[in-house]
Amino acid sequence: KKTGALNELSIQDDKRIIVLATSNYKNISYRLKLIRIFAEALKVLSKDNWHGIIKMHPGDDLGLYKDYSNCEYLTIFTSDKISKETSFEIAEYFCFFSSAIAFEALLKQKKLILIKVDNEDIGECELFIKKEAVPVVINSNQLIKTISDGYSVKMQNKIETFSKNYYFAMGEEALENVYSEVQKHVKMSKT
Repeated sequence: KKTGALNELSIQDDKRIIVLATSNYKNISYRLKLIRIFAEALKVLSKDNWHGIIKMHPGDDLGLYKDYSNCEYLTIFTSDKISKETSFEIAEYFCFFSSAIAFEALLKQKKLILIKVDNEDIGECELFIKKEAVPVVINSNQLIKTISDGYSVKMQNKIETFSKNYYFAMGEEALENVYSEVQKHVKMSKT
């Protein structure tokens, strides 16, 4: 399945994929810094068969990334050229700063990396930092190290616990989960 998707995107099917989801940040310098960190890391990681995909936010401007459009280790896609489902299917790692798609990637059990380009405009993604649920990097060297080292068992456990807690009241089992938890608290308060 992954091979077919990579072929459709004109990417060699033996490549290991890291996806970066952009967001429509007010401050353009954040977008440029995010892309610069990602591109610098991929230049090095590409020697180990990694390929980067930038999945642009629908409100993002392709012109901002023209300096990176000819990089052989990086492919930039507008949101209409790669679906979320395809990006989840092919990604081994999913990088972001402040993008709601990170929570969808979490639900798809992707390995997440937060590239922190600022202390503001992070929105709901601040939860990942507060709960220490994903690796947080601030430069390309840290991103290279995080990818090269891989997710530790401890980090995998943290993200699984975060996901379980975050999605506790969502999905098919939400009502049952919440009801069960309320029942526990009711029983405890009676004793």
